Amino acid sequence: MKKIRLHARLFTGSLLLSILLFSRCEKIMQVDLNTSMNAGDHYSSTNEVYGAFIGLSASFVKVTEQGIFLAGLKGDLMRPTDYAPEAFWRIFRYEANNEDTYTGSGLYYDIVINCNDFLRRVIKYNQDLPGNIPESEYRGMISSAIKYKVWSLLTIAQFWGEASVYNTNLEEINEQAMVQLDLNDLPAYLIGYMFDGEDGVNAFQALDWKNILSDPNVDWSGSDLNADILLGELRLWSGDYLAAINNYISGLVSVSATLTTGYFSIFTNAPNLLKSEVFTVAPFNATYHQTNYLNKYFAYSYYLAPTSYAIELFDKQTYSNYSPGDAVRKNATYIQASLNHEEVWAIIKYLNNTNVPIYRAGQIYLNIAEAYAYLGRFEESLAFLDGGLKNYWTGATFREPFEGFSSTLQSSNGVRGRANLLPLDPEEIFASSSTRQDSIRALCGLIADETTLELAYEGKRWPTLVRVARNLKDPSFLADRVVVKFDEAERGHYRQLLTDPANWYIKDEKRNILK
Repeated sequence: MKKIRLHARLFTGSLLLSILLFSRCEKIMQVDLNTSMNAGDHYSSTNEVYGAFIGLSASFVKVTEQGIFLAGLKGDLMRPTDYAPEAFWRIFRYEANNEDTYTGSGLYYDIVINCNDFLRRVIKYNQDLPGNIPESEYRGMISSAIKYKVWSLLTIAQFWGEASVYNTNLEEINEQAMVQLDLNDLPAYLIGYMFDGEDGVNAFQALDWKNILSDPNVDWSGSDLNADILLGELRLWSGDYLAAINNYISGLVSVSATLTTGYFSIFTNAPNLLKSEVFTVAPFNATYHQTNYLNKYFAYSYYLAPTSYAIELFDKQTYSNYSPGDAVRKNATYIQASLNHEEVWAIIKYLNNTNVPIYRAGQIYLNIAEAYAYLGRFEESLAFLDGGLKNYWTGATFREPFEGFSSTLQSSNGVRGRANLLPLDPEEIFASSSTRQDSIRALCGLIADETTLELAYEGKRWPTLVRVARNLKDPSFLADRVVVKFDEAERGHYRQLLTDPANWYIKDEKRNILK
């Protein structure tokens, strides 16, 4: 196996991957992220409006690293090293609260507050100067701000167990006007908000970034949130599985997402070259001094490393030709390195400060498989998880159970099919299942494990475990998996701790979200 060497806790420059060059994007990343104004102020020009909106996109990018740290450390894929600050150990051990370093919800609420601020002010500007902003741009910006806000609130609830919501039209922000909604109630509220929207504009409007940036050569659609994908995730959390599948399929069809892109390309190509794979991305480019903190913690300071469970899961896979391992995805995820004359495992997924996926096709296929599993439709679930829809294409149409599906998915691989892994055997999957619920749980376990392989260190494994355990009404589904990251002597304690869902979430007793 090829190794890399960490000199003085630094990766050597000769081992860095080549710098990824985006389409021109300086205008976004050079905007001040502090977009809010005093309560009595309003926008005075379209330049202020566009600048504030671009700032919303930049603040959305800003939270990327925190979600990856939280999901990795709370789950079973990432461990702190001996070099890590104590704050990371507290997350790892479920001891952190909202006042702790790296676990404050403030960055996510900054997006919500700034979106509310932007929405209120741009609506007022449009009322005072109707037509000054072209209608398509006005509707597109409002729609995007709604989606940023919805995504942020859902993400907050996944990690903190609840989210505080308040009305956009409030002139003065105060905690008395806020309502806390937990994961039982929040998805329905956010779904309603996506459809109701603001000023008669819902979350399903298109936005042309070329017009926002006044540059016909710039394609920045990668920073948008796809409304169908976001709605599908909300419905998956709320238990409306068939509707979630329909929303997800609509999103896949809109870009012909067939899982045919090479896996390594996802983390080296610019978003405009990955439109059939990446729906939403947090963009970083060292050329424009856009750096994420992931490499600092994964490589340069070596604070965080893969768990032995993550390494074992990759190693125990088998290719379709019966050779061992999952080398393509593994070699894009972590690698053996030398640190102070010691062999260590280092996460390399973002080694070249490239883009960080927020939503991509691999996740959507896994989410569809999960929704079908809950419905007891195991053949459909396994198709998205394993071999893909191409095996159901007759040359003219899809055969059962996918008749009526769009022909744009005719060449679709499944998640494991794209990785060229040995097909799963349904008899083995369900061999120990005596009830339908047992079968659903067994299949969901495979889907959760595939989330590890396909989406490792992308912030998805922990939310998946939480959602599946909640939807199955089986806290042990999460507890049994996560405890493997601890030593044998500690597992009993943490299994008991995590059997209570209240302990899954970061404690926010003071609820000082505006601080």
